[in-house]
Amino acid sequence: MTNRVAPLSCVKSKRAQRCRAGDMYISPLFQKMMAYAESLKPKQLILWAKYGLLRPDDKEFRDE
Repeated sequence: MTNRVAPLSCVKSKRAQRCRAGDMYISPLFQKMMAYAESLKPKQLILWAKYGLLRPDDKEFRDE
């Protein structure tokens, strides 16, 4: 069994309110990257410059 990871880079367009890390980015590019990563069924990790590596289900993030 292999452990696959799909790292996703952060993008500029973000939500203003608190939300899950996977819902923070609203650009079409990020949405497409997330959909593709989910289709591969690996563990998805978001590389956020401010918080480091996050899982999409990590909660209560807001860009301040």
